[in-house]
Amino acid sequence: MKIKIILEYIDHKIVAHFIKSIYPIVNKFKNSIQFLIG
Repeated sequence: MKIKIILEYIDHKIVAHFIKSIYPIVNKFKNSIQFLIG
């Protein structure tokens, strides 16, 4: 039971790190598309 909680905690940390690193890239990409369309 404790192991599952630890794994979920680590998983959330990895997901948070992934979102933090990929969000600016996605944002830039979105801005580029809006610039091309607009």
